[in-house]
Amino acid sequence: MTTYTVFNMEDDEACQARNGLSLSEAFNLRLKRAEVTARIERVPAGWHIVWDADDVWRLEGLPRIESRLTDELSAKREIMEQALKIPLPGSWMVMSDAEFIIGKVKRERGRLH
Repeated sequence: MTTYTVFNMEDDEACQARNGLSLSEAFNLRLKRAEVTARIERVPAGWHIVWDADDVWRLEGLPRIESRLTDELSAKREIMEQALKIPLPGSWMVMSDAEFIIGKVKRERGRLH
């Protein structure tokens, strides 16, 4: 099972990074850091995500994400995976733990040279 890291792009030392998260945990933490909420709802054609925020400007440009999968868990997983790839307000990002570790090693090697 893939685990995820939520990290702040402005934190060079990755002190604020949280790793070992499930997809759902990473999705929820990323939204919390962006001060955005979302819920995944059933619609006639499948499932979609509904974005919400106290400040309307935070929602500007957020795409409509849909899934036509009929299985609820698979549809929610597909939507969360897509949502993690889009830019949200703030400097917080999500990537798989493996990708994060590879990136961290590359940054460390760059500092040594």
